[in-house]
Amino acid sequence: MKKENIYFSCKRLMQALSARKIILFSFVLMVLFGSCSRSLSDEGWPNSTFRDEYFGSLGYGDLYLAPKGPDDRLFYAFTEDVDYDFAEEIMHRHNDSLRKRILRYKMLAYPSKREKYERLLKEEEQRLARRDSMIEEAGMDLLRNFYADLYQKTQKEFTKLYKKRCSTDMLRLLKYVYMQRHNVKGYAWAIFGNNAVHKNADNFDYAYNGEGWYIVKMDTNKIMVRITGREKKQLQICGLANPVLRIGMLE
Repeated sequence: MKKENIYFSCKRLMQALSARKIILFSFVLMVLFGSCSRSLSDEGWPNSTFRDEYFGSLGYGDLYLAPKGPDDRLFYAFTEDVDYDFAEEIMHRHNDSLRKRILRYKMLAYPSKREKYERLLKEEEQRLARRDSMIEEAGMDLLRNFYADLYQKTQKEFTKLYKKRCSTDMLRLLKYVYMQRHNVKGYAWAIFGNNAVHKNADNFDYAYNGEGWYIVKMDTNKIMVRITGREKKQLQICGLANPVLRIGMLE
């Protein structure tokens, strides 16, 4: 009897612990997805803004919207079409954070060498800050040129210039939307605009909004474009939030 009581007590304990894990995991998910939605609603754009008949919700890493295929199924991230450039970007972010965590650990593990590791940590943070500032400015330059050419170049000229500047998923989105709208192959660069004809983009306002997101203000409309990369030559356009056209893709 004692063995049976011990067995059932252990079983109930394991069940209770499992239940607590499920509750904790659910809470973490709620916080994560809540923070994702707030990041865009801060600009006054509700989540429902980024949906139309061509789009559905799909998440890997962060939350983003992906076009549906012809059979009404979503394009899944873990397929042969996965965006390896974006995956590499995530890996580099992890490595940056890991280096700082290691230095903080060594500060605690080796008190006699604390000053050394504090100095190395400060140097690492300064290096990352300089790199981020350089990338931010390079992204702003890319965006200004992108919009200047958008209203000056022909479709063919613009595609030749900026196709290589878009991530795999962004190119899939551009091609899919163009096929849906025109029933021929092409790239729907118009999704970066606001349905108005602009002679040039000189009067547009550009601002950095953090996490690779840039705000482009044209007339009274705001559009958000995400640019990521580790070096100036490797910058890629990988996200879009366009409430005017009700189209968005967030990697």
